[in-house]
Amino acid sequence: MSLRGAAPWLAALAAAPLAACGAVAGLETRGEQIRLVALAVLLAVLLPVLFRGGLPRNLRNALVWAVLLGLLAAGYAAWRRADDGAAAVSGRPFAETPAGAASGEARIRANRRGEFVAPGRVDGVPVTFLVDTGASDVVLSKADARRVGFDPDRLAYTQRYATANGTVLGAPVRLREVAVGGVRMADVRGSVTDSDLGVSLLGMSFINRLSSFELGGGALVMRR
Repeated sequence: MSLRGAAPWLAALAAAPLAACGAVAGLETRGEQIRLVALAVLLAVLLPVLFRGGLPRNLRNALVWAVLLGLLAAGYAAWRRADDGAAAVSGRPFAETPAGAASGEARIRANRRGEFVAPGRVDGVPVTFLVDTGASDVVLSKADARRVGFDPDRLAYTQRYATANGTVLGAPVRLREVAVGGVRMADVRGSVTDSDLGVSLLGMSFINRLSSFELGGGALVMRR
């Protein structure tokens, strides 16, 4: 094959790693989708040529590796994005808490979105919290409230909360104990929201009772 005939394939060979780098860099969702489509089209065009032996062996092998690496990188970027999204919605914890409840301390690492999500307990029931200094109370989602023992359908939603998505209503409740890592608080003011939260909020009715609340180096440290 002449150099002129190989030029389009050499261009494709150069484009595939660039598309892979763009995907790994975690560009906007639309950009990543375009790259996935481009890589799929590239693969569809190359496969017939490769299996006909229409290219020199070295160039053929290089193209195969470029396409495979591009698809692998794009798939990994999509998985990372889906993993972050699932964490944000479901409240899967990105947290470290010290062993032993007697430590009186909880250390929480920021997730990829810069949020502090921590596993905790309310009245002995496991609950995942998003630390939210803008919430005046410990706010339970309806799902978490049911597991703790409240019936959301029988509560009185008399309290108003201003949020980024508008005003929501909450039903005031008292929580016997809220624990995050080694930090435990008894008789905590709480609320059950009437909106569909994906994760419960660790608000100021818990945070205000801490002796220290320190943020630095991508970690949040709370001490009783």
